[in-house]
Amino acid sequence: MTNEKFEPIRIRIMKEAYDLADKGDTEGYNAIKVMCGDVQNLLRRKWVGLTDEERKTICNFADADDWHDFQVMDAVEAKLKERNK
Repeated sequence: MTNEKFEPIRIRIMKEAYDLADKGDTEGYNAIKVMCGDVQNLLRRKWVGLTDEERKTICNFADADDWHDFQVMDAVEAKLKERNK
């Protein structure tokens, strides 16, 4: 998804932050501004998937007799977390 699709959400979040600031709720204002910045940082990140070699390795593990579906999912999840830090 492009950032343009999220612009109305960002604007609404910032409006809420400014409304809190107008009411004197600086803690709420600062919390919302931090969250908005976090969301913007996440939107800038590019997803990094598995390489063909990593896919083959995980599939080979899945073919082993002592592996179960949850172990395969754990291996995939661990590799993706590593690649998308």
